[in-house]
Amino acid sequence: MDPVEQHLKIAIYRWVGLKPPAYGASSPLSEMWERVFAAPYLWKGVQKLANALYADPFFQGCPAAHHITPPMFDGGGPIQTVGQLYNALYACGKSEEALDEMELSEQTLF
Repeated sequence: MDPVEQHLKIAIYRWVGLKPPAYGASSPLSEMWERVFAAPYLWKGVQKLANALYADPFFQGCPAAHHITPPMFDGGGPIQTVGQLYNALYACGKSEEALDEMELSEQTLF
């Protein structure tokens, strides 16, 4: 599994408490939020999603993550689904840290 996917799954779990297969790449983020919380997705859910992403050091140091803004999640914006969020964060997987993480994950200790 690539590190962006791994860290995105962790962020989503921290955000709404869901794990695959409860959602997939085509799952709308707004529906995932509304399944669990009564608070409005825009902007409360989006803010909580950003908090979950930025709580992870993997995304903290990634410029692509910092270029994601709340209006991108608004109706008609470019980030509506899990897959679109993954694509927006894809460049995070090309950092030196991410490549080191992939190498480490392929090595076994036990």
